[in-house]
Formats: sequence, structure tokens, C-alpha cells
Amino acid sequence: MDPQHIIDVCENNWDADKSDCSGFVRAVSSALGVTLFSAGDNADAIMDKLSAAAGWSLIGDLGTVEGDAAAGMFIIAGLKSGDFSPPRANGHVVVVVKGDDPNHPGYPMAYWGTLGGVGEKDSSIRDSFTPNTDLPNVKYYGTTLQDAMMMRLATSITSSDNLSDAKSTVESLVTTLVDVLNKTSDGEPKTRLFFPNGIEKIEIEVKAGPVDVRLAVAGPKST
Repeated sequence: MDPQHIIDVCENNWDADKSDCSGFVRAVSSALGVTLFSAGDNADAIMDKLSAAAGWSLIGDLGTVEGDAAAGMFIIAGLKSGDFSPPRANGHVVVVVKGDDPNHPGYPMAYWGTLGGVGEKDSSIRDSFTPNTDLPNVKYYGTTLQDAMMMRLATSITSSDNLSDAKSTVESLVTTLVDVLNKTSDGEPKTRLFFPNGIEKIEIEVKAGPVDVRLAVAGPKST
């Protein structure tokens, strides 16, 4: 995934959930096709699910966190309420994005909401957790969005008795992929996504369990 796309999604969802860290993480996750979280999940529940979810990895080194974010990995960081010093009534979660703290190199940038207040956009994670006490204990979990999409697909296929629901999920994932690929790094549509000189008809077949989706691609030369 283009790391700028993750930033764009954060920008688009920040205003609505700038006063709710868990709501913000859930909204961004949903917009990126990640369906791990439920509507009522607070920060503690989000961290619990991340620690046990297939396709998500605990990232232990800040340098690795920054590199993974720059490579387009979707990363959520946070602390459960009982892991703060001293413990708090609520946990806290943020979305890590590409970038490096200009004042404290080695610390990633992030977006977050703040319960009962206003969070921050594209700011150092040092502004979200107390540097000397809580920041060293923050946990970072990352997934490639391809992994997240496949987990969504697998869940749909195994949990649904309706084949058309699974088929719709596959088609939705293909549509999302093409939509993302069809944008430049500035978020603008590309003139031509594939083969600007025109192509003959190409048929692509995607099989996932009992679902078989066929896609035909063709088009004249761009003008």
C-alpha cells in the first residue's frame, strides 16, 4: 500500500473522531478494509485483538516501525489502561504513519483522537504518550493491507452460508485494490492505470475457496 494513502485516510477521518482514539482507529481501519474491530471496541479491546490476530505482528524496534510505515504497512500503536504508569481508566491507541519526528529523530509520526479532548494529526508519537514513563512501553502492531484483505476474505468465506456474500467480498477487494492503484502519490487519478498504449483483452481469474471471480480488462490507447 502507498503510505500516502494511509495518511490520506487518516486525514479524511480525523475530524469526525478527533475526540475518540478508539473510534478513530476503528474508522481508519474500516476505510482500509480491515474488519478486525467491532463498533464497541475501546482501546483495551483493540490492543487485545491486535495481540491475538492472525496477520498482525508485534514490532519491537522503533527503527523497524518507521521503516515498515514508510513501506506502506498499516501500524497501530497503543497501551492498555492498566499498562500506563500509573494505571488509567482508559487505554490509548494511535495510527502510525510514515515520517520521523524532526525534533526527536527515531520516533515515528502518528494520528490519534483524544477522549475528552482533541487529538493530533501527523505529530510525533512522543506527543501522544509520556516520553519517560509510558512511551517505552507502547506496543506496535503492523499488518500489510494485503494480509488484512485476505483475512477478511477468509473470514467471509468460512463464516457465511451465503455464497453470494463471499463473492461480493472478493469483488469488493478487487475493486478496492484497483482504486488504490489508480491514484498517484498525490491522490489524483492516473490517466491510465495499466498499459497506456492500449491492450488486447486480458481475462483474470481469481479463485478463493468456493468463490470464482473473473475479470476482463481491455481498452484503447489513451489520448
